[in-house]
Amino acid sequence: MKQAVVFITLITALCAVVGSLKKEHFFINTSRNWYDAVSFCRSYYTELSTFNSIEEVRDFDDFQTYAGPYWTGLVKWNKNLMFTEDGNWNAVKSMFTVSGNSGDNSCLFLQQHQATYDSCYTNRPFYCYQYMRKMIVVNENKTWDQALDYCRQNYTDLASVLTDREMIVAVRRSWGQDQVWIALRFVVKYWLWISGDALEYEVWSGGQQQCPVEGYYCGALSVDNNVWMNQTCDQPLNFICYQI
Repeated sequence: MKQAVVFITLITALCAVVGSLKKEHFFINTSRNWYDAVSFCRSYYTELSTFNSIEEVRDFDDFQTYAGPYWTGLVKWNKNLMFTEDGNWNAVKSMFTVSGNSGDNSCLFLQQHQATYDSCYTNRPFYCYQYMRKMIVVNENKTWDQALDYCRQNYTDLASVLTDREMIVAVRRSWGQDQVWIALRFVVKYWLWISGDALEYEVWSGGQQQCPVEGYYCGALSVDNNVWMNQTCDQPLNFICYQI
């Protein structure tokens, strides 16, 4: 009985963690057959892209970089359409039109909202997904300190950007902005993430400013240029919070 309680507790904790993260999709611009695409996604991400809700499909539509045709985790299994993992076809099938001859074909590619049967051995680009910290762009102009206070009061913190993939997500969710505040701050000779994360991944414009001009002690993401830059902390900008 005790072991069962521990197991249930662990499962509940795991579900809570996943529930606080967001499924982000990444386009892989390399053509592979469906089976090889599955293997690639499971090796380097989580799985071929799948959807659990209409909201997830709409979010994907807003940020996808390639309209198709492409592989996802949609497949026919035991005469039924389903997603390979962590997806619910029945919840989203109203968003798609299915065409083509299934016959011996058990894989389907997507192009916009059209799902078409095809041989699983056809080479196509594909989307993988990975659960990541949820990034929220706040469209309110605030100084860096005001942005920090807002994020800590309403979410978790001002966003740090720790990897290439987080940079991709931060840029695409900030698209249309010029610059947005992130959690970079220059304090006593050093740039650091005010959130406490290690500053290992860096994408500065022109290199890290070891001796920034007085007052330019706060870090912003330059959206169009995909780089970080130091900015005067009193500059009113939109900003990115994260939530976990």
